[in-house]
Amino acid sequence: AHSYLNNALTFLPSDRWQSHYEQSRRLCFLLAKSAYSCGNVEKAQDVLQEILNQAHCLTDKMDAYHLVVSILYDKGQLGEAYATAHDVLVQLGEPISRVFSMQETSDMVEA
Repeated sequence: AHSYLNNALTFLPSDRWQSHYEQSRRLCFLLAKSAYSCGNVEKAQDVLQEILNQAHCLTDKMDAYHLVVSILYDKGQLGEAYATAHDVLVQLGEPISRVFSMQETSDMVEA
């Protein structure tokens, strides 16, 4: 799948994000998922960054953000994963603290 998706992107024109926005967004996301599944985390992160740079609105970036947070979590970069998720939630209008105390964390886990 990884090589198929790579090839599919090469068939789109160089201005693919302008001329074939939806196809570019979907193919890039599938390529990022495929690269991550194959263990090519760097390629996945590069493609996800392209999506985040090119996508027009937050809704179009949500799948990419979800995978970014998952990758960061899996790499043990919990602070960066939380910061990314926090930023997305703030953009969605969800109030959430940037930092939690030990008691607040315990309370959330027990709830």
